[in-house]
Amino acid sequence: MVHTAFKSLALPDERIADVITALIDALGPEGTLIMPTHAGWDGVYDHDSSPSVTGALTEVFRTQFSSLRSRHPTHSCSALGKMAREAVAGHEQGYAVGTGSPCEFVYEHSGQVLLIGVDLMVATIVHLAEFYVNVAYLCARQRRLRNDDGQCVTRMLTRQPGHSNGFVKLEPLLKQYGHIRYGSIESASCRLFDARGAVDAAVRMLTDDPAALLCDDPNCSNCNESRRLIRVEVNSA
Repeated sequence: MVHTAFKSLALPDERIADVITALIDALGPEGTLIMPTHAGWDGVYDHDSSPSVTGALTEVFRTQFSSLRSRHPTHSCSALGKMAREAVAGHEQGYAVGTGSPCEFVYEHSGQVLLIGVDLMVATIVHLAEFYVNVAYLCARQRRLRNDDGQCVTRMLTRQPGHSNGFVKLEPLLKQYGHIRYGSIESASCRLFDARGAVDAAVRMLTDDPAALLCDDPNCSNCNESRRLIRVEVNSA
């Protein structure tokens, strides 16, 4: 699974496809490349036409390569390679980042996550640990989407993930256990970490402290609300 800030590579836009091709070549015929092609919450979600909001590289991967996009209306991922179909299958029946998601597929197959020019703040797979621990701040939200008949419907999505700014707190633990490596591609600094090791480490952190992966910004309304929900759960236990 790859997360990229393309501008960090300092390459012209016409090289986006070259970067994707290089990643495919690096994986080889036995590999599977997965990118988040999340659609966000604005407008009516359409599987075929709603663009990815997770960067220029992911939209080119979605539209210009023979990738397969999962059908979850907020947290879809696109995949290409040997196990692409298995990686995205059934996501519309499962959770955004939980059971039946491409992130769980990467975890179960002991895959790796590559961050190009970004840090763990954007590492979607860490939300999988929040799902496994079932932290109190996972929420339910409504999403408008277009079904297979072309009709606009409203669907309630449960156990949706929230803020991820605090995910950088996981990095020291990944270093301690040797689950992360560092390097560079062009001018971009890169991180490569083991999905299973990262999620398992995050599960341990959240089991000890459900607020462990929330950010420390006192003005962050998202994380302040998450802490409130944790206190409510503790007080009602």
